Amino acid sequence: MTTNPLVSICIPTYNREKIIAHTIDSVINQSYLNIEVVISDNCSSDKTFEILKSYSLKDSRIKIFKMQENVGPVENWRNCNNNANGKFIKFLWSDDFIDKDFIEKTIHAFNKDIGFVYTPVKWFNVNSMHVNSDNIGYQMPNSQVYPISFFVESLIVDGTAPVSASCALFRKEVLDDLFSSNIENCIGLNCKINGAGIDSLMFLYAINKYHYFSYVNSSYAYFGVGNDGITIRDGSKLYPYYFSTFYDFLIKHNSNSNLISKLKSKIFIYKVFFTNDKESIILLNRLLDIIKFKVNYIYVFRLAIKKVFIKKYINILKRIIRRIL
Repeated sequence: MTTNPLVSICIPTYNREKIIAHTIDSVINQSYLNIEVVISDNCSSDKTFEILKSYSLKDSRIKIFKMQENVGPVENWRNCNNNANGKFIKFLWSDDFIDKDFIEKTIHAFNKDIGFVYTPVKWFNVNSMHVNSDNIGYQMPNSQVYPISFFVESLIVDGTAPVSASCALFRKEVLDDLFSSNIENCIGLNCKINGAGIDSLMFLYAINKYHYFSYVNSSYAYFGVGNDGITIRDGSKLYPYYFSTFYDFLIKHNSNSNLISKLKSKIFIYKVFFTNDKESIILLNRLLDIIKFKVNYIYVFRLAIKKVFIKKYINILKRIIRRIL
C-alpha cells in the first residue's frame, strides 16, 4: 500500500438541511489529509443542496452531485461510488459523523489481505446532538485482524457485527463488485427501496477477494437516531429484507449447512417474538419454507434464552431500579 493513498469519503444525502453541515465538518477536518469528499443529493426538496454548494465553493476536495429525481437510496449510493476516485472508500450516511482521526486510524490498519476495517459505534440524538457515551456498539476485545468468515457469522447469525457501512473503511474494488452486480432476492423483495441488506453486503462482498478484516478500537463512528433519522421506525419490517439477503449470500457462497440452519433458527425466533407486522410474518414464513435445511432446535433454545427471556427480565429489573431511585 502506498504511504498516503487517496480516500474517497462518500456522503449520500436527502433532505438533511438540519444536520448535513455537522456531517461534512467531521469529514473535512480529518487528520488524514489525502481525501476527496463525494456528496450525492437524492433530489432534496429542502435547502440541503444549497448547503452543499456553499461547502464546495470553500473546499476544492468536495465534489457535489444532484439527482434529477429521487432514485431511492441504493442508486444514490451507487452514484457516490461511481464518482469516487480513491483506492479506499468511506461511506458516511448523512445523519452520522466520525472522529477526526477515523480515516488515519483505519487506513493504517490495512494490509494486502484485508478487505475492510471498522470501528466501534456510539449513538447520538440528531435533535439534541447529545452523544450516548455509555452505549458502545459493535465493540470487540482488541484491535486486531480477524478472518472475514468470523465477521460473516457474527453479522448473519450472532448479530454482533455492524450492518451499517458508516463505521467502516472499504477497498474501492469491493464496493465496485457490489454495485456492478445484479442483486436478486429469493422472496422477490426490492431491497433497493430502503437499502436493507444491501448495506450489509458492503461488508460481506469482501469475502470474494479477501480473507481478513481489521478492527480498530481507538476511534469511533457516531450513528444518528431520532426524528430526523432515515431508518424505518418499525424495524421489524426490515427483517425480511435482511434475512432474505443473508440467505441469498450464504447460498451463493456455498456456506455450510450448519450456518444456514442457524440462520433459519434465527428467522423463526424473530418471527415468533420480535414482529407483530402481518406482512412481515407472511414474508418470513415464505423464507422459512424456501430454506430447506432443518431448524437447529438447540440453537433456537439458546437464542430464545439470550434474546427473549434474559432481555425481558433485565428490562423488568431496570424498571424496578428506576422506581426505587
